[in-house]
Amino acid sequence: VGFRFTDVKLLFGGRPKLAQLKTNFRTHAGILGAANALVGLVTRLFPNSLDRLDEEVGHFGGPPPALLPDTDPARVAEMMLAADDIGLGEMGANQVVIVRSASAKKKLPPLLRSGLVLTVEESKGLE
Repeated sequence: VGFRFTDVKLLFGGRPKLAQLKTNFRTHAGILGAANALVGLVTRLFPNSLDRLDEEVGHFGGPPPALLPDTDPARVAEMMLAADDIGLGEMGANQVVIVRSASAKKKLPPLLRSGLVLTVEESKGLE
């Protein structure tokens, strides 16, 4: 039995129409807003680097991620403990520290290591 992709295309009247799934049921709107902003920036700066897709929307509302500008682990721990005082009231039992690598995990102070710390790879898909 022979198979030709051209035959399959003809069954669909030429090139099949693609449908984009825009509603994300795993990630809340706060995270998606930040992700959409980053994708928009990359698209503007490097116009041929990404496929053109509509922005995703979240099925659930939620706060934007807290991007902490300080990279000193002791300072980050201090900010996390004072979350309510600096306007990050959403931080709590569900917070996570995402680091670049396993070696970066080992460099964290004991206070941060006792919480949930994941590498970028480990956090993939856990939105």
